[in-house]
Amino acid sequence: MKSKELTIILPFLNEGSEVEKTLDSIIEHTKEDVEIILINDSSNDGYDYMTVSKKYGAKYIVNKERHGVARCREIGIASSETKYFLLLDAHMRVYDNRWYSILMKALKKETTTLFCLQSKVLLNICGIIKESESVPAYGAFIEMTPNVEQFLSVSWNTKTVLGNETKVSNQIVEIPCVLGAGYACNKKYWNSIHGLKGLRNYGLDEQFISLKVWLSGGKCKLLNNIVFGHVYRSIAPYNINGVDILYNKLFLSKVLLPPDYGVAYEKYLRKNHAKEYKECCRLLVIDEELILQERDYFDQMRVRSLDEFLKINNKVYTPITVQDDFERTFAY
Repeated sequence: MKSKELTIILPFLNEGSEVEKTLDSIIEHTKEDVEIILINDSSNDGYDYMTVSKKYGAKYIVNKERHGVARCREIGIASSETKYFLLLDAHMRVYDNRWYSILMKALKKETTTLFCLQSKVLLNICGIIKESESVPAYGAFIEMTPNVEQFLSVSWNTKTVLGNETKVSNQIVEIPCVLGAGYACNKKYWNSIHGLKGLRNYGLDEQFISLKVWLSGGKCKLLNNIVFGHVYRSIAPYNINGVDILYNKLFLSKVLLPPDYGVAYEKYLRKNHAKEYKECCRLLVIDEELILQERDYFDQMRVRSLDEFLKINNKVYTPITVQDDFERTFAY
């Protein structure tokens, strides 16, 4: 029997029947044998996820307390037994029977690339999933201005791609930042750059890992001919702590960016979010040793300067408005 080559990792919290619907869609469009790992991040909705995991032969991991999506993804990757993995949200649909062969070919060819799948926007309207007539996007870009509210926020790039290609329907496209909740990578490479280590609970996953990849000499690319639908919603089935998002921005700044970025953003937070900033400072003091270790480690991995990333990012960058940032933050 041929050994499995890919692990599909689905972290979730209070997703209910969406977990099974996502797995149904994956299995329906996948002929190959894949490893599946479900990470239940301390759901309290009473849904029987154990039975779902048994139905699909999935490895089932239950967190006794909430760890957040970043940590759950790391738990899944550490638990995987294959060379490659695909990170998905637990509310997605597959649209192509060829996705596995296309993805595996790309993963085997480019060992230091983080691949992102094309995302079809699905809306849950009164319990019915409907496709949105959204504009195709080519990954995302990051707001790198440190003294604004939207610092390190991401926004869909709907205008162009890095190489200015006019025909991208069947191409692999370089992008500044992944977005859309379908990310695939070589496990060895991901671990070599310490993945999402250090992020708290929710937020900044895409920005953190995309910057790490580019700065360490790798690339982020969109597999434009693999489409996975993503069910977007106005309200998440769990609480999102704003302090965690601000903390993660500061953590990213301290680990990956020149000091002046963090200084400028902290000045902004002191003026505009004093209470939240005070709590962030308390947490940063607790994690000071980890921050220093991760910065020292990544400095050894770094082969590109931030200026080189900014050139990549600025090719598709447009300023993020307050409304754009609000809609992106609460879309998941």
